[in-house]
Amino acid sequence: MSTANITYDYGFDFSKERKAKEVKAKKIEVRKGKANALTYILVIGILLLSVVVCSAFTANLKYENNQLIAENQEIQDEIDLLNVEIQAATNLTNIEKIARNKYGMEYADASQYVYIKDVKAPGKQFASTMKKEIFN
Repeated sequence: MSTANITYDYGFDFSKERKAKEVKAKKIEVRKGKANALTYILVIGILLLSVVVCSAFTANLKYENNQLIAENQEIQDEIDLLNVEIQAATNLTNIEKIARNKYGMEYADASQYVYIKDVKAPGKQFASTMKKEIFN
């Protein structure tokens, strides 16, 4: 009988050990599941954080781009204003007004006109020939 009891006791102990091993295995599976879930949460958190950082970087670039566009517009307005001033300054009426008022220039009258006659091609003394024609 003692042999049967020992066998029975070992069988009982064996099933306890097996149950303990199964419980341990389930706990390990639960821990692995929690670790996997935590890993997934961390990966998703890092991805979301990188999206936020990229959005901030993009917003900063857009802000700088808008500033450059505004500066370019100011410069273009200044260029347009200078072009208008150049056109006003090179206007013939304005040039004539400055010539008369500032430099005292006047249009030549009929007595100041010089007429050049049909003459053959000038020779070596072109300047003296012209002087004679103009002042005689």
